[in-house]
Order: sequence, then C-alpha cells, then structure tokens
Amino acid sequence: DSKIEVFSKLNKVFVTDKNIQSVILYLNQKDSKVEPTVNEIELFFRFFEEIDVYLEQGLLDIKVADELFAFYCMEFFKDNPSEDYRRLLDKIEYDKYENTWSHLQSFIQRIKGFKRKDEEYKGN
Repeated sequence: DSKIEVFSKLNKVFVTDKNIQSVILYLNQKDSKVEPTVNEIELFFRFFEEIDVYLEQGLLDIKVADELFAFYCMEFFKDNPSEDYRRLLDKIEYDKYENTWSHLQSFIQRIKGFKRKDEEYKGN
C-alpha cells in the first residue's frame, strides 16, 4: 500500500467505524452519556495500535498520525485525564493489562516524542 492508500483506509475507518465513533461520541457529549462497551473501547484502542504498525513500517507519517488521529487517544494518557477518560480506562482494566497494549504504548510514545521535537523546533 502507498502512504495515500494507508491514510485513506485509516481515515475511512476512523470516521465510519461504529466502535470508534461510539467512544468519540461519548467523549464529546455533555449530556445523557451512554458509556461505550468494553469491546468498543478495546477496538478503539486497537485502531491506534494499527496506526503504530503503519508508522513502524514507514507507511504513515508521524505528523499525519498526530494531526488527524491522535487527539482522542492522547487525551486518555495525559497527566490528569478527565473523569470520563479515566472511567473508560478503568472499565477495560487498562492499568492491570497495560503490558498487553504494546503497540498502543508505542503509539503514545511516538506521538509524545513528535510533539516534543515539534515544540523544540517551533521554539528555536
């Protein structure tokens, strides 16, 4: 696959997959929230693991991953995530099974590293 094909595939999944959209809708709603299921949350995170594999293979640029896909995932892993984000992590027992999410952890570290380098570049 070319980088354009990979991006198109990921973008289509991101905006149309009902599991991903269920999590995003929950996080964006202010009233009457319906919590996503464990399966929906796990599939949401698996999407970011797939992105990490594409990054690892050089089939997706880190800047594209950061600008177009990373926001919701990174909100879960900032220093003080909101109660809604923490509740979903607790629901899938993330802390207990953190080591099984190796590509998710890799994705998070790649994005954090990219943001640090980007901030340093903009600061100079």
